[in-house]
Amino acid sequence: MSVSKALDQIEKVHGFRPKIAEDIKPSRWTLVCNHLLELYNLCKEFHSLPAAGGVEDQDYLIMHYFSIISSCVAEQTRRVYGRKAPTDHNRGS
Repeated sequence: MSVSKALDQIEKVHGFRPKIAEDIKPSRWTLVCNHLLELYNLCKEFHSLPAAGGVEDQDYLIMHYFSIISSCVAEQTRRVYGRKAPTDHNRGS
């Protein structure tokens, strides 16, 4: 995703556009992190795994990163909502 598209999404969701240079090239690590976050979100949304087979058949490193992402999401949820996260029907989505 280009920086310009990311800024467009931020503006659409949050109603403001951060003032940063749009010609900044993302680092390779940023691209990898974005890919892993996107893969995590898609797997969660569609209740699937990244590759064919069961959990034991998945790439160890991807599953390790998914575990880290899941822990970070849970921690952020606790910070925002307290101990218990709201259910989907309470979020208004």
